[in-house]
Amino acid sequence: MMEVLPADSLATYITEWVNIRDSVFMALRRDTLNPHSALQVECRLIDDSVRMELARIAALGNYSFSDVLLVREKISPYTGDGELVEAAGSIRPFFDSLDENGMIVGGKQKVLSYYRTFLAETLKDSIMDIEELQEFIKQEDVVYRSFLAYLHDYGDTDLSDITRATEKCCSLVFDAANRGCVSYRDATVYMALRSNRRLVQNVLACLGDIRCGRVHGREQAWAYACMILQPYVSMDGLCVALMSQDERCVLTGIVSDTSGALLRLHEIIRSERHRLSELPAMLLEILILTI
Repeated sequence: MMEVLPADSLATYITEWVNIRDSVFMALRRDTLNPHSALQVECRLIDDSVRMELARIAALGNYSFSDVLLVREKISPYTGDGELVEAAGSIRPFFDSLDENGMIVGGKQKVLSYYRTFLAETLKDSIMDIEELQEFIKQEDVVYRSFLAYLHDYGDTDLSDITRATEKCCSLVFDAANRGCVSYRDATVYMALRSNRRLVQNVLACLGDIRCGRVHGREQAWAYACMILQPYVSMDGLCVALMSQDERCVLTGIVSDTSGALLRLHEIIRSERHRLSELPAMLLEILILTI
């Protein structure tokens, strides 16, 4: 039985096991001449047992949010993929240039109106090539940053239509890839870098609102808690692997801010149970059980 492991060692064990497991199942699938149903069941039981042991070890550790990011990055199958890293490097100057664009002025209602109009027009016109993909990301970045400036004011505003329309616009990008108008590599990398940028922007906006005392009420506090945990919960292997150095620095730098913000949100929510110090270990446990 293993003792508590440092995060990098835990990540190494996870990666080694996933590689072994995937190799075994791939070999079983390739051998079409012999039935392996019983062997597959046995292998799945072994996989469950190993992952449960790794999850148990993770649950015992005194990990930080930085450790969660480190483990997610180390176990990503895309980490070290030179072709993807090179593609992201060639595209990243475009994303860096987005900081030069302004924001919408005129209040939150104008921002919401502009946001909805922008999404509706994108859905009507579609995305036909790489230039239109870049224009979509450029315009969306303006409205999204403007939207975040009023995040604390939306309260009970129903924003589900914006969420649905955004998902449909993202689907247009991969529809364009299916038609051969945009390469799959470009579509994948552009959208991964877009996701990373939006995630960092959202987390920074949330932390700023919490720091300035703009979050009120249990429902809003829960929503903000979910948003500031997104880097440690929702980033897939590709997004983690393609984070820029600046994004890594930002997410590493806000670890203490995140812990402090969660404490302030806990005071608003007034939950009876206080297990915030265990949260990083719990997130690692969940990650291991779902790989």
